[in-house]
Amino acid sequence: MTNDTLLTTDQAAALLAERGITVISRNGRKAPDQDTVTAWCRAQRFPGAIRIGGRRRGVWLIPRAVVETFEPPAMGRPPDSAPSATALTQRRSRSRRHGS
Repeated sequence: MTNDTLLTTDQAAALLAERGITVISRNGRKAPDQDTVTAWCRAQRFPGAIRIGGRRRGVWLIPRAVVETFEPPAMGRPPDSAPSATALTQRRSRSRRHGS
């Protein structure tokens, strides 16, 4: 197999698991499954991934080289999007004025 091989989401999930990549689930950390890889494809986390077929029966094809170097996105809210102390204070004062 060469690095220009295209993988399905199932194959990509298996390769990520072999690499020791994990994601957080309700039950702790686990290997990413096909649904997680599909969500990453939809979010364009895999450069060069393409969708073949329709919405229901279509499949994603992901370049193997991309999967071999992939790092999952960080979980949680990005630090820049956290509300500032000023914004929180303004929200509180508005809610007091409106009786909430």
